[in-house]
Amino acid sequence: MNALFRSFRRLAARNPRLRSVAARPGGRWLTMEDLRVRAERLSRDLAAAGMKRGRICAVATGNGPLFPVAVLAVWSLGGVALPLEETIAPAEAARLHDAM
Repeated sequence: MNALFRSFRRLAARNPRLRSVAARPGGRWLTMEDLRVRAERLSRDLAAAGMKRGRICAVATGNGPLFPVAVLAVWSLGGVALPLEETIAPAEAARLHDAM
């Protein structure tokens, strides 16, 4: 688990009800606790799929609330999040993957 994710977990533990990101424009907010729970759930899924420390993980979620969830999940595993446009063509994503 990297230092950034550890810092986030400490902040979330101290301020679980603090608003973190909007779930959708004009919608309800995700609290720090919501964000932590979702990131840890995704982290388990990524680990089960083979994500390991030092690996690069593409994050193609757009600018919504899933972006910080995905980045925190990747960081929690010691990975590097690579933001991509959510509309990236599969062939372009494959080319990037092969180049890494």
